Amino acid sequence: MQYTRSNAGVYAKNVYPPHETGIVRAAVQRGIVQAVAGVEIDALLKQSATGETSVASRAKVIAQDLLDEVGAEGTGIEIDQLSLESKIPPVYLKDSFNSVLEATSKASKAREDAQKEGNTILSTVAGGAADTLVKLIDRYQSHIDAGETDAAAATLELFNKVLAAEPVELDGVTVNPSLGGEVARMLSEATVYRSAVQDKAKSDLAVFRAKLDQFKTNPTVMIASDWTAALSSFFGDERLEIHFAPPGTDTLELVINGDPMLAAKNEQRIREQQNKAAREQRQRDLDKNRYNTQEGLMETPG
Repeated sequence: MQYTRSNAGVYAKNVYPPHETGIVRAAVQRGIVQAVAGVEIDALLKQSATGETSVASRAKVIAQDLLDEVGAEGTGIEIDQLSLESKIPPVYLKDSFNSVLEATSKASKAREDAQKEGNTILSTVAGGAADTLVKLIDRYQSHIDAGETDAAAATLELFNKVLAAEPVELDGVTVNPSLGGEVARMLSEATVYRSAVQDKAKSDLAVFRAKLDQFKTNPTVMIASDWTAALSSFFGDERLEIHFAPPGTDTLELVINGDPMLAAKNEQRIREQQNKAAREQRQRDLDKNRYNTQEGLMETPG
């Protein structure tokens, strides 16, 4: 509490200096009692210490009125600041109140953690375009639920533009989304796959037309050429094992193991596939952890 002697003449006339502290303390105590009596305990414990509607503010007004009512002119003392340093429930209910406050604190932290994790996931999945995509998805769903097919089609067109990293207009504001994360990677892979499929289809069509022309000209040569190519491909398979039998053998029984060199090659191929999958997983983890922020106290070398 802080107070000043705002009117020295009135103060000198109506207040005996040795009693000054006691008068102010009594007025403040009565103000606190009356202010606290007007609120519920839950509201008292949750409110701020210095808000305009807080107990401290009401107690200050009441205490000032009491000081101004002393004598005909008051005390000449003005309370500048009054704040409650601590607010505690009754002793026999303290543990119950503390458990409620602790549960409330944990719930608030859980909400903050969930919101932070949600933002991290959205950023990892779609980068800077996550909020725009979520808004368009919600809008599209609302149009579908309302049976507004034309509006849904227009929203879907905006959604596709965002995926193509093109600027779109939302609620009268032009948005230039920065697409990233898993969505950008998937779109890039899809584009590469589409190009590869188109190129392969064009190549197959060109080969078919060339073989068709060759078949029309000389079908025997064309069939023999394809047969030779197929047989060469069959014998060129690294998994193929060939065993020769002596001439004139009627019955041949073989008790053999697999080719160790072939088994070694297969094992090496499996390890390479596993290493590739591990590298891709590490890259995904790095992309995800880019958006995480270190929290808490950190020890630095002194």
